[in-house]
Amino acid sequence: TSSSLPESLCVFTPDTSIVLFGGLAKERPYQGSTTVTTVNGGVNNMIKTMAVEVARQGYVALAVDLYGGGVGTNPDEAKALMNAVDPVDANDTLVAWIEWLRREPYVNNRIGVVGWCFGGGWALNASISTPTEATVIYYGRVEREVQDLKRLYGPVLGHFAERDQWINHAMVDAFVLRMHEAQKKVQVF
Repeated sequence: TSSSLPESLCVFTPDTSIVLFGGLAKERPYQGSTTVTTVNGGVNNMIKTMAVEVARQGYVALAVDLYGGGVGTNPDEAKALMNAVDPVDANDTLVAWIEWLRREPYVNNRIGVVGWCFGGGWALNASISTPTEATVIYYGRVEREVQDLKRLYGPVLGHFAERDQWINHAMVDAFVLRMHEAQKKVQVF
């Protein structure tokens, strides 16, 4: 256990090869590091499972809780949690965890951020706020100005729905155009 590991994190052991420190899944050898951001329901079983799967591939995976321990078990609860997030606090939390990962001796200083839905937009926010080597968005709000996108360090990979009415083609197409304007690498599906 690293001496800089926050005391508030609990230890879970889903099997003998992976250790979760409140969402931090570690397995050697470490090829890189990934920050896994939340979905609109919080750090639920899906996010924990994704962190474990990332760790099984040989990465350090940190599932970041933006909901203060809350997990939405239905759409109304998830929406309430999502709406209660303070954007400044959420951004500061993500940046702090990314910076924490960079300081850890077992991390090779290559950080990627992955987010689903609500977390997809926050993955992009985190990568704009602090340098990351890659950003993966599985659905998420991507309305950003060119000057913000210019702060991205690594490429962005986005996966979006074809028929969605909220995060739609117009939003995603405008994002891609702005990424090109910012001279940043982007690929969307």
